[in-house]
Amino acid sequence: MWFKEKYRFSGRSRRGGRNRRLGPTLSVRTRVKARKRGAPSRAAMLLLLPATAVAAGLLVWLGVRFAGGLLFSRNPAFTLSRLIIRGDSPVTEDYIRGKQGIREGVNLFLFNIRSIREEFLRGAPNFKRMDIVRILPDTLSIEVTERTAVARIGREGGFVVDGDGFVFGPRARQASLPVIVGYRGPLLRPGDRIKGNAGDAVRILGFCDGSPLGADLLISGIDVSGNFTGLADDMQIYLASKTVVDFWWPRHGSKGQSPDRQMEDRLRVLRGVMRRAAKDGKRPRTVNLALENYRENCPVVYWD
Repeated sequence: MWFKEKYRFSGRSRRGGRNRRLGPTLSVRTRVKARKRGAPSRAAMLLLLPATAVAAGLLVWLGVRFAGGLLFSRNPAFTLSRLIIRGDSPVTEDYIRGKQGIREGVNLFLFNIRSIREEFLRGAPNFKRMDIVRILPDTLSIEVTERTAVARIGREGGFVVDGDGFVFGPRARQASLPVIVGYRGPLLRPGDRIKGNAGDAVRILGFCDGSPLGADLLISGIDVSGNFTGLADDMQIYLASKTVVDFWWPRHGSKGQSPDRQMEDRLRVLRGVMRRAAKDGKRPRTVNLALENYRENCPVVYWD
């Protein structure tokens, strides 16, 4: 009973007022509420963490840039003293030394190799690649590779195209190149990549140019306008021997062969026709390689 009397009182006080009930529960709750009011909320903590991470990342980035500057771009040990430009092109020399300001005496790490390469190739589509190599501590090697034209586009020959189908302007007249006629696609500009039937003609020329077939099949031109044998994507190949070849192959492949293998196989058959004719003292006037069963049925008409 004494324990009860000590912690729980009821009734009136000597002053006539009623005593409040007191207990340990009330004081404990008061302390908990006070602690919660003084601590940051969970939402505030969640917002604070990303900001802290960003600030830390920024400090690290600034530190790396500062250290990189001391080690590389502001280090006199990497001063360029030897600039090598291969490719024998005044365009490259003017671009590197003039526009980019890269010359002996500058730091090797003051410029971005990737952006220089991309800008140069964008502005000079007749170049296929540019290789830039830093050779520490003081040498920069730059080598450019020009595109090799395999055909003229149109009889006027305003543009040429390489084996990858990229269009560019010739640096000199190249009348000896085969000509692609009958192109009906969008207006071409330097840097474009030719597609469709004309792109397939480029594949033929590129293959002949890089294989022994080219010695037997001297192509002077290809007409890509189509419908020579009733097929929209057929073409006519003109050989230097005045032979006209109706040519077609399935662009999606057939009989387990890829389109390129189908094309190559028909060109090899054409080479066999030309070799046999030369051996027999004949000269083919027309050859039809547009049929699906071209191996069994390859009509040939000879000059009289």
